[in-house]
Amino acid sequence: MKVKLLLGSLAVAGTLTAASIGTAVPAFAASHIAFTLTPSDGTQVPGQLDPHGIRLAVSAKSDCALVCSMASLSFTVKDPDGTTVASGSAPSNNGNFISASTTWDTQPTAKKNGNYTFAAKAAQGDPLGLLAQSEETTQATLKVNNPPIAPTGVQTTLDSGVPVVSWSANPEPDIKGYQVYRSDGALQSGLIAGTSFRDASAPTGQALSYKVSALRFSPVDSSGLVASATSAQTAAVTAPAPASSAAPGNVATADPAKGGAAAGPVKQPVTLSEAKPTPIAAPTLPTRVVQLPQPNVIQFAPLLPYSGKVPEVPVNSNVPPPVAAQADQGQSTAVVMPGGADKVTPVDAIKYVATAAFLIVAAVHITRFARKLRNAPV
Repeated sequence: MKVKLLLGSLAVAGTLTAASIGTAVPAFAASHIAFTLTPSDGTQVPGQLDPHGIRLAVSAKSDCALVCSMASLSFTVKDPDGTTVASGSAPSNNGNFISASTTWDTQPTAKKNGNYTFAAKAAQGDPLGLLAQSEETTQATLKVNNPPIAPTGVQTTLDSGVPVVSWSANPEPDIKGYQVYRSDGALQSGLIAGTSFRDASAPTGQALSYKVSALRFSPVDSSGLVASATSAQTAAVTAPAPASSAAPGNVATADPAKGGAAAGPVKQPVTLSEAKPTPIAAPTLPTRVVQLPQPNVIQFAPLLPYSGKVPEVPVNSNVPPPVAAQADQGQSTAVVMPGGADKVTPVDAIKYVATAAFLIVAAVHITRFARKLRNAPV
């Protein structure tokens, strides 16, 4: 103890002597404080540590002996936005070593991932207060890489026969999206910004369930993303098969001649063909109906005798009733016309028949022509 006091007195005396002769003696010619930061620069946190209780520690040591002391030590941790999220300090002491520590809660669901600045500063002095104090600083970068929590509220429903997965939004401020996993092992969704997914490619007739994971920004991974654990599996749903028209069953029957009975329905393969579209009817154009005069039909009495009775002729006919009084006597095959007209010979009858046939054919053609006129466009 006496030696230290003696050395201190000699140092003070030397300083006073130098001051008295006008020579400036610097208190510290170079950096004399060595810092140790825990965690160190570039450390990824939380890593294996508890994200709610990461220990921050800073120590500073001066290489000045005897007359030197540590006047102060403090440190801060700031997020990417420059907001202080943790800090600590230590009181001065008369030695050349000082340290301070605190516990840091990274608040995984409330704070962003990214590069956090871990900065410390310390100053040294002397017990007598005669030497000027010099403050020195250092800093490190901590890479905060908290994974998001697994999504909650995940459920699956059927919408028009298609599975739809929905979930609640995650609380992290830097969520980039979600991924949906199907129970058959296929990743179907890709990165989804919303909170629902419609699985239009789900196989039909198969019970399926789903899980969801969240992704947020990562300052460490090359993809820039860090994923959460997957959510709990949802209840299984089954997408129904598309409805198809059933073919009527064919019934095979045994040979009735052998006394066989019906053998029951026979299953046959169903051939599906493309349905042809129904043609669209063209619009109906207005038509004009042309009324043609009805041809006069001439009726003739039978030429051969049969019973002596004259066939009945409608009153409105333009043919007078034939006279067949002599037909039954077999005296002549001619028909006497009323009013004393000339007799009708077989040759005349043939002419009448030919004329009648001609008129009938003409009437048929006129009728067809009238129908064409009726259907013709106006």
